[in-house]
Amino acid sequence: MIAFNTAPLASELHRLSEKLKEHCILQLERKEKSAPDPLHSGIEHFTRASKVLEAMGEIEGGILTNARLSDLGRREEMRKLTNEYRDKVTFLATAAKDKRAAAAKLEKDLLAGPTTKLDPIPDAMQGQEIRRVLRSKEQLERVKLLVTSLNAGHDHLLRAVQLDPFVFSDADRLIPAHDLERLQAEYAKKPDDGKRWNQMETLIWVAERLEQLWAVADTQLSRYDTLPAFDPKTTTHHVDLGLKDQTAPPVKGPADKAPPQQQQFQ
Repeated sequence: MIAFNTAPLASELHRLSEKLKEHCILQLERKEKSAPDPLHSGIEHFTRASKVLEAMGEIEGGILTNARLSDLGRREEMRKLTNEYRDKVTFLATAAKDKRAAAAKLEKDLLAGPTTKLDPIPDAMQGQEIRRVLRSKEQLERVKLLVTSLNAGHDHLLRAVQLDPFVFSDADRLIPAHDLERLQAEYAKKPDDGKRWNQMETLIWVAERLEQLWAVADTQLSRYDTLPAFDPKTTTHHVDLGLKDQTAPPVKGPADKAPPQQQQFQ
């Protein structure tokens, strides 16, 4: 006989929500590389989730301890409750999605690269000349030149590399992709000492924890009292590990043939 799940769910979800809220509070207290606004927003979302789950726990406790309900009736009431409260915590998914979108937009703005005050034609000619000079040098020297120019406050080399029209594969790049990404990130952090960059990273950090709570809540609340689906075509009585039969005799080769018989003379 299959035993259905009638264990309390709200308390476990509430515990996870409180734990993730504590992570946000600790991150806020460190004040190293975290932006406060996304963290405050995350704390608010987890506080709201905890209140919703706490309310669910009170109703859940009454259902599970109601002696007048049969097992079937108890499962039916719990199924209704979990469906109702699953809808009440969908704001977690929405909040995570919004923070991901905000982080993506901020990252796009930060990595857009330097602009120029030159007219289009002089700008294109300058970029073409810079790329010609860079192609005449070894790759390591190109990276050093780019680092030196950025440290000196000049961004025209970075702009010329970013706008290279002849990059069709990694082999065509003047600067390796991983080096260019690192230098772009360092350039993006300079104008405001990395505040907007930290804002982007904190948005992603909070979104990941909102997604974690939503994933657990969605899985447990939307699939309460259901059995996992098995493919009837799947066979479980036989498993082929692809191992060779070591007891089978080896295939015979030319050396295993009997030597030809020679005629003997008396």
